[in-house]
Amino acid sequence: MQTATKSLEQWLSECPDDYAFHCRFIDVKLDVESVAESEEVSLNDEQLEHVIDRFINLDWSINNEIISDLIEDELREAE
Repeated sequence: MQTATKSLEQWLSECPDDYAFHCRFIDVKLDVESVAESEEVSLNDEQLEHVIDRFINLDWSINNEIISDLIEDELREAE
């Protein structure tokens, strides 16, 4: 069996439900590479993998306040 590597754009163009795709998959590698690029930092493959692993294993509860703010904004807009 041969597996092809697809870009995010390819996956999205083939995905029948764009919203479901974004809810299930986040391109963490691209996010880390974008931040490194904006900070003008170069990471080798091992460093990139290490940063991604550390990010994935974070305590995600740190996002609760942001999520709460987004919910409040959404409810305010619905009024």
